[in-house]
Amino acid sequence: MHRSCKENTKYQTAAQFIADHENLEQWLREIAVRAATSKFQECEFVWSAFTVQLENHMEVEEQALFSNFAQSGAAGAAATVQALLAEHAAICKQLEAMESDLRHHLKQHDEVQSLLALLRAHEQHEQETLYPWFAAQKGASSASALSGGASTPLKGVVRWRN
Repeated sequence: MHRSCKENTKYQTAAQFIADHENLEQWLREIAVRAATSKFQECEFVWSAFTVQLENHMEVEEQALFSNFAQSGAAGAAATVQALLAEHAAICKQLEAMESDLRHHLKQHDEVQSLLALLRAHEQHEQETLYPWFAAQKGASSASALSGGASTPLKGVVRWRN
C-alpha cells in the first residue's frame, strides 16, 4: 500500500532517521523471535507494524531527502541517490519474499538475517552520504532540507505494495 509522507515533521534531524533505523532493527528482531517460536499470529502483528513504519521511513527519504539531495549539486549526489533507490528496491523485494513466507507460516531465520544485513548496509550508506548532507542543510536552514521546497518527485521509485 502506498502511503503519503504524513510524518515528515518526525524527522527534523539526521539522528531521528538513525533512531528510526534502530527501531526498525528491533522490530525485525522481534519478528525473528516470534517466527522461530511459531508465534505466527504475534509475528504477523509485528510484521504489519514493521512494514508500515519501514514504508513511511523510505517514503519520507525518497520524496523529501533523496530529491533534494539529488538536486543539491553536491558531488556524486545523483549517483548516490540512484544507489540508495536501488537499495530501497532490493529491500522491497526482500519484503515481498518474507511476507509470502510469513503467510505460509514458514520459519524465516535466514530471510530475517538477510534483510537485517541489507538494512544495516543501507543505513551505513545513508550515514556516510545522505545524513551528513541533511545535517548540514538543517544547520544552514531549519526548514529547507526536509520541507521539500522546490524539489521534484523522483522517477523510478519502487514500492513493494501498491
